[in-house]
Amino acid sequence: MKKSELKEIIKEAVFEKMTEELCKKGKAYIAKRKRAGEKSSAYLSGRAVKVCKGQMQGENTINEFVGKELEDRNEPLYNKLVAGMGKSETVEGEMLRAINRIAYRYYNDGDEYMTGYGTETAGPAHSFLVNANHPLKSAMIKIFKDGTNYEQTIKDALDTILDYIESRQGKYTPNNVGDIFDYEPEFEDEEDYDDDYDDEDDYYQESINEAKKKKKKKKDPPIGKPKRGGPKAYYVYVRDKGKIKKVTFGSGGLRAKINNPKARKAFAARHKCSQKKDRTKASYWSCRLPRYAKQLGLSVKNPGGFW
Repeated sequence: MKKSELKEIIKEAVFEKMTEELCKKGKAYIAKRKRAGEKSSAYLSGRAVKVCKGQMQGENTINEFVGKELEDRNEPLYNKLVAGMGKSETVEGEMLRAINRIAYRYYNDGDEYMTGYGTETAGPAHSFLVNANHPLKSAMIKIFKDGTNYEQTIKDALDTILDYIESRQGKYTPNNVGDIFDYEPEFEDEEDYDDDYDDEDDYYQESINEAKKKKKKKKDPPIGKPKRGGPKAYYVYVRDKGKIKKVTFGSGGLRAKINNPKARKAFAARHKCSQKKDRTKASYWSCRLPRYAKQLGLSVKNPGGFW
C-alpha cells in the first residue's frame, strides 16, 4: 500500500470518528457535500454540527437569513433578470446573480468566498462584483472591504444592488462584463486538511505528522511563461503577494486576427490595453499575446506592442 493511500485511510478514519455522533441531518449534509466533491475536514464537520443545531440550513433558501423584505424585492427581479443557465443578458442581472450566488453558498452550505471550499464556490462571484466594470464596482469594493460581519455584508451588498436595479425602472444595460465565472477568485484555498484534526487519537495524529515530514516539497511551476491549455486557450503562472496564482486567458476565436493591424488596434482600444499593468489579471496577458506568440506556437508578423 502506498503512503498516500494510507494517509487517506487515516484521514477518513479520523473524520468518521469526529462525526459519528452527528444527528441524521448533519450526516446527510456531509454526504451531500462529499457528492459535490468536497473533501473530509473539520471545516465540513463544523458546518454539519451547525445543521444539527439549526444554525444553518441544508436547503436552498435565503429568505430567513436576508429577511422577508429583501427577499420579496429580490425574488421577482431574480426570476426576471437571471438566466436559468449561464450568464445573464444584462449587467443588472449578472450583478444580482453574483450576490445571490454568494448568499446561497453561505446560507445553504456555509461557504465563504475568502476561505476554504468557498474560494471555489463563491470566490468568482465576489471577484466579479469587485473587479468587473459595472456601475456599482466602487460601492461593492467599499462594502466588502469595510464589512466586519459576513452575513451583514451580504445583506448590505444585496440591498445596494436591488436599490440600483429598481432605480433603472426596467431600463437595463446589455451584458458587456461577461460571466461571473470568467473572473478568478481573489483568494486561494489555503486549507491544509491534515491540520484540521484534533490530537485526541495520538496514533492517527502521529501518523499524519510523519507523513507530512516525508512529503516531498513540490517544485514551483515556471513563472511568467504562458502555455497552451487550461479552461481557456492559454494559461500562465504568476506570483501574487508571495503566492503562486494560475491565470487563464485567451479565446480561440481571436487567434486568427493577431496579424490584422486594424483588429489589433481595435482590440487594444476596446480593452484599454495601455492601462492593463497587473500581471495577475487575464487582461494583462490577453493584451500582450503577440509578445508570446512564438512560445505559444502562433505565427505573428509584429510581436511587439499590444494587439
